[in-house]
Amino acid sequence: MNLSTNGGQTKMTAKQAWWWVLLLGLLLFLPGIAVSELQSGDETRVAGIAAEMFVEHEYLLPQLDGQPFLEYPPLYYQITALSYSVFGVNTFAARLPSAIFAIGGMLLVFGFGLKLKFSPGAALFSALLLATGAQYYSYAGKCMVDMGLAFFILLSIFGFYAYAETAGKKRFAWLTLYALGMAGGIGTKGLLGIALPGAVLGGWLLLRDWHERRISWRCYLALGGGAAFALGVAILWYAAILCHCGKELFHEAWYVNNFGRFTGTQGDHVEGWYYYLLKLPDLFQPWLVVLFAALWSAWRQVRRNGSGSRLLLLLFLMLPFLALSVASSKRIVYLLPLYAACALLCGAFWYDFPI
Repeated sequence: MNLSTNGGQTKMTAKQAWWWVLLLGLLLFLPGIAVSELQSGDETRVAGIAAEMFVEHEYLLPQLDGQPFLEYPPLYYQITALSYSVFGVNTFAARLPSAIFAIGGMLLVFGFGLKLKFSPGAALFSALLLATGAQYYSYAGKCMVDMGLAFFILLSIFGFYAYAETAGKKRFAWLTLYALGMAGGIGTKGLLGIALPGAVLGGWLLLRDWHERRISWRCYLALGGGAAFALGVAILWYAAILCHCGKELFHEAWYVNNFGRFTGTQGDHVEGWYYYLLKLPDLFQPWLVVLFAALWSAWRQVRRNGSGSRLLLLLFLMLPFLALSVASSKRIVYLLPLYAACALLCGAFWYDFPI
């Protein structure tokens, strides 16, 4: 491995670090995903819906035992059905999409770190912290939609930040990634896939513009345009449900699973507002001590010089955490999209205070 030198110290290049992230992701998440059987509950249900989709060639309407199952839109099931078509209907194929999304999340965190002007080593450190966090590592080997949601939320936030910080022709490519991330999030788990990144990015633009005494009209238009594209794609599916399944199933898909789940009208997994305060410390082990120091460091930078990048990372963690805490329905898996923010904050801390 060719390493450049600086002051007698070896430094890893961005390309070399990218390959290390990919290699570590493959080694961490692919071996052993088929060793244990699918666990009853979410895993068997998701795998079964995807298998039924694959066998019946019905890719629009998720079904379980021949009955419509509209808790989530069909994107993750479609991806799993594609995995079945390549590897057969088995445990490995059922869990492979989550493992791939987990590896993709590592690569996105690494790329995000570079865009935030981390050194390649700090960006690699961020990706490694993400991969070895307790919950992220655990759910990378489960046949559940949540790792896909975490990937798409990260993609949308990364894509928009890169768009806002990039000049020239490349801006359109970043804007496309943002819009695809939004659409993928909605297609995976409904409107939550647009609400969380939309709140983070909208709050970041408002606070950044307030600090810099300006209005970034182009960024606001881009933010709204990408969200409108994602909603347009989603509306096509919900309209198809209304036309082919009737008002009752449309109400279940649109209202109950997008709003009732979080307002208390569905009564599913209802917990107190403090639920995540109790759960988060366990789930980001063993890196919690680093996270506390990273939050303090990022807040100091925002207070001292209005760092837009550190502000985004703080909002990426805090706004979804507050929104999920206010919602009545709570599950620890809902925190999964926040671990990229935790990892990036820790990477920023390492970059600002090299060790």
